[in-house]
Amino acid sequence: RGPGGRGSRCRVLRHALAVGTPMAEILHGRRVIFDVGQPGEPAISIEGLPIAFDIQFKADGKPNQGSVVIKGAAVDLYSAAAAKGAVVRVAAGYGTPKLIFTGNPLPRIGTRYRHDGGTRVLDIQALDSGNKYAVTTLDLSVSGQTDAGEILQFAAAALAVPLGPVPPEISSVIFAEGYYADGLVRSELNQLAEIAGFSWSLRDGALMVVLDTGDSGEVAPVLSTETG
Repeated sequence: RGPGGRGSRCRVLRHALAVGTPMAEILHGRRVIFDVGQPGEPAISIEGLPIAFDIQFKADGKPNQGSVVIKGAAVDLYSAAAAKGAVVRVAAGYGTPKLIFTGNPLPRIGTRYRHDGGTRVLDIQALDSGNKYAVTTLDLSVSGQTDAGEILQFAAAALAVPLGPVPPEISSVIFAEGYYADGLVRSELNQLAEIAGFSWSLRDGALMVVLDTGDSGEVAPVLSTETG
């Protein structure tokens, strides 16, 4: 089960630290904001500290992964990130930063606080919607005709996340005799993906699907002397 046979597709965003260089020179005008907190509660938000990130956007049935390193982080930032159910967010860009990652630190091993010389360093490893990905189940029984697009709606509802655009080719896959699912949502989505010919991922807290023969429709950023 699962779309593993089609190979994985991954897009990576990185921003590295340059030790000993002033922040204004490191970022070249780009802003990086890091938030951490509990769902529905005020978050701790920081900007201006040396922050490195490595974000991997996936379309292979696994959550996007994020690695964040913050130098000069206070202890309360570590405590907030290590708390059960914590959510972290990274936004970056010129002018108004754009959200590029939101996720849950990995339990037990996802948050580490260390000293590098005389500098406090916070390391965070997180998965986009990782808590929901790990444990959410789909208990579904549709007796009448349904389609793959409708099943995706049920899966998104079980995960309690929005469903991104669904290509019409997916909704054209019909289950005339109904549909039954009883297991982890990720396993059921893998099986549905094999049948309907798409890849899926949890991205920025939403369920996203892309046809195996298509793409996400996003426009790649232009890198130039004007944009940095």
